[in-house]
Amino acid sequence: MANPHPDPLRDPATYVPPAPRELKRERKALLEMREERLRDLGGLALEMYKRDRFNAGLVVERCAELVAIEARVQQIDALLDGSALVR
Repeated sequence: MANPHPDPLRDPATYVPPAPRELKRERKALLEMREERLRDLGGLALEMYKRDRFNAGLVVERCAELVAIEARVQQIDALLDGSALVR
């Protein structure tokens, strides 16, 4: 299966960036997903605290998911402002 987010730095000669409209749509969806997962993470941490059963591994896993979402948003921002293609 082809990578849905090709890296313009690996093969800039054949890279065709997605349309800005598609990038903005993906960015909006990712930000909504980020907010939902951030709320879920807070609720999860609270429930683990209340039950005195804190699972650091689970919190780290959920935080890593959030960081990955934020990284993709940053990639999209770079593509939208053109800085990803200027190096």
